[in-house]
Amino acid sequence: MRIPSKTTSMLSLFLVLLFVLFFTPPGLAQTTDSEQGSLLDDAKLRALFLPDNLHPFAESPIFIPVNSESFVPSVDFLRRYSRLIGLNSEKTVLIIGRGTGFSAAYMAARSKRVLVVELDQELREEYEDLWPTIALEKITSIDYREFLEDPNRESLDLVFFHGVIKAIPALIMDALADGGVILAPLSDAEGGQNLLIMRKNADRWRVESGHGSSFPSKPIALPGSARD
Repeated sequence: MRIPSKTTSMLSLFLVLLFVLFFTPPGLAQTTDSEQGSLLDDAKLRALFLPDNLHPFAESPIFIPVNSESFVPSVDFLRRYSRLIGLNSEKTVLIIGRGTGFSAAYMAARSKRVLVVELDQELREEYEDLWPTIALEKITSIDYREFLEDPNRESLDLVFFHGVIKAIPALIMDALADGGVILAPLSDAEGGQNLLIMRKNADRWRVESGHGSSFPSKPIALPGSARD
């Protein structure tokens, strides 16, 4: 994967080294022997969405920065939360945020369809070139506002906010099918965040904690729409 500049490359490598030395997300570093083979395969997929100099870290259990605002989750993180949100081959998924390339590829292999709103324009162009080369035709890059304001839009089974948000837009909640799930890192009043799993049941919501996991990014600014 290309990177914008030598400065960005060195910054990403420095941040990764700091994460490796001082931070390992709780509960995400352990894998069973039976999972190790698939972990290695998914790590190879993850490497495709990292700068060349960060390929040696593809198997690491940490988020890897590709620039100052975009992070690539670990295989462990995606495996764990795919289970918790019930990802399967019948689900239509929407991913919104920065650095979404690997997450979209991982979920495309395990779902019916993946729609992606990548907010980093440079990364979006790279992903749109890369996804078809690895036979991931189930991924569609979309415009956030146009999709949500389309009265004929399809219902969503899963929504994954790929970065910290301040609130979940009403249009996203409306677009979710009954029984659907939202995975959202929400910022709190103290400047921290809570990774929440929100399950829709008719007009009621059941909210679960992400058990201490966090998304290492500043709050993302979602494109405006009439009801956001």
